[in-house]
Amino acid sequence: MNKILIVGHPQSGHEDVEQLLNACGMASAQPSRREGYLPQQISATLCKAHNTGTLQRIEAGADVQQIEAGPVWNGMALDLMLGNLEQSFWGWSDPQSVFLLDYWRNLDPAITFVLVYDQPQSVLTRLDAPAAAELSPQALQQRVQGWSAFNAALLHFFLRHPERCLLVHAQQVRESAASYLQQMRARIDAPWSEHAEQLGGPLALTDGQTDETGVITPQRAAPDALATFLADALLSQHPASLQLYEELQACANLPLSDDVGRAAPAALEAWHTMGARQLELQAQAHELDQREQATRALQAQVDAAQALATQRQALADQLDQARQRAEQLAQQRQQVLDEQARLHASESQQQQARLAELASARDKLETRQREVAEENELLLNQLHQVQEELERHYLDAQQKAQRLEALQQAEASLRQNTDQQQKQLAEQQEQLRLQQERLTELQARLKLKEQEAQKQLAALQTELQSTKAQVSEPPAELLQENELLLNQLHQVQEELERYYLEAQKLKQQLPPPQPAKPVHYGAAQRVQQQLGYRLGATMIERSRSVGGWLGMPFALMRVARQHKRELPQRQAQRLPPISQYRDAHEAERVRQHLSYRLGQALLHNVRTPVGWVRLPWALRREVRDFRRQRQAQD
Repeated sequence: MNKILIVGHPQSGHEDVEQLLNACGMASAQPSRREGYLPQQISATLCKAHNTGTLQRIEAGADVQQIEAGPVWNGMALDLMLGNLEQSFWGWSDPQSVFLLDYWRNLDPAITFVLVYDQPQSVLTRLDAPAAAELSPQALQQRVQGWSAFNAALLHFFLRHPERCLLVHAQQVRESAASYLQQMRARIDAPWSEHAEQLGGPLALTDGQTDETGVITPQRAAPDALATFLADALLSQHPASLQLYEELQACANLPLSDDVGRAAPAALEAWHTMGARQLELQAQAHELDQREQATRALQAQVDAAQALATQRQALADQLDQARQRAEQLAQQRQQVLDEQARLHASESQQQQARLAELASARDKLETRQREVAEENELLLNQLHQVQEELERHYLDAQQKAQRLEALQQAEASLRQNTDQQQKQLAEQQEQLRLQQERLTELQARLKLKEQEAQKQLAALQTELQSTKAQVSEPPAELLQENELLLNQLHQVQEELERYYLEAQKLKQQLPPPQPAKPVHYGAAQRVQQQLGYRLGATMIERSRSVGGWLGMPFALMRVARQHKRELPQRQAQRLPPISQYRDAHEAERVRQHLSYRLGQALLHNVRTPVGWVRLPWALRREVRDFRRQRQAQD
């Protein structure tokens, strides 16, 4: 049964070496049978039990000392071997095993060590943006010294046990996988997969992709020329790390070749990289300018829509005036008809003359009525055209604003959900770690009690044998003393059994792992999608201009219709109550917004005629209370 332990600095790329071996036939390590520990968990337990510092605090070679674990700790490793007994070729990678190289070497002679190293520049070029921005001279020195101490420990172990080790460069493994696999085959009889021997040149695929042979191959993004140039300049102040790297290159089984490891980039290449970044920043600035121009154009369209609304109101006023004139003319006509009826009983001559005058006045009145009707019809047509154009412009502007707001809300919700899920995962891992530590402590106490009992039993047996050798016939006092010792031995054994039963009870009392319940976020968005909040937001938005006040009833009706159309779709999602959301407190915060309070006041008062009368005072009261609360908070 072949076993491989891959050890490398956390930033050396040892994960790529493990993924390549897994793709070529190496199985991953299975948990141990009894405790269910992975090899990395066993390493962490041993380091904690022997008060070994973390990898981040390594600053000198004295910090990387091999742990001398006693026989009491061999049980965990033996249980791990039993858990992987059915696998003929398996292995794992663990940077923390740098403290346990001698432990694993003495434990199993079938373990082969793959020691992975990389350039010292990797401790700088693979930093994330926040850590790189906050890098201080002390942190730089600590990182370089930690890299030197870690790799010096690997080199020392390799020189002491070259027959069981393979020292390789991580980048060279990625560039020439076939050569690496050949050296592994020469070291151990590994059952490679049928695609392993077909690997040739550099692995240029990204994570999760497969090449033409079907083998999954990793690829780490290379740092740019500017970052490498600056890292070389900083590391020139630490020649000891560069000298250690040269020693690793000289002793390695698979060093970085000259055609792969090129010389440090010149200042001109770094300058070109900086220029390319400036061009990217200028392109981003140009894109922001274009977005700002589009925003201004959208604002101009909104202003035009407001102007059209004002023009529409003026046309409506003219239509009202025309209607009033028509009513006045109708009253005049009625007066003429009354006058005609009153004069109908007068003399025939006067009646005929008056009738002629009235006929002439009637003709003039009918002509005037036709002119007024034509003018009213023309005004109505113009009003309808203006109204249609205003609604079209308003709908276009509202759709653009809604799309922009939806994109912003989706981005904020995605960021918030990601942060909260990461926090929840960290809390669950911390709880699991505490339970495992408690169980490990109980097991250690039980093993210590067993060792003490065995030592006492061995001492009693030794004393009894020596006494038998000295006295052929033991006296009565010696027999009593032996009986007393046997009673003490039985008491120790009973106490040991009691500790064992308590440990078993504690194991049974540990709560079984609960299935993870679905976690919901977005309580604030749920409240903002309610009809009350949307109506209140529309009232606040429309109250900023005179045109908005005039078109507010139509806007509120449009929002109510749109909410009614969207309601069946949201009901089909069957979302849980807002109180079950992880961020339910955000919903309470949104309910204190002025938009939500105005919308609720509107919905509460429009249900009855009395409520319509009290609506202006209710809205004014909500605005006054909101301002008082804001002043009290400030």
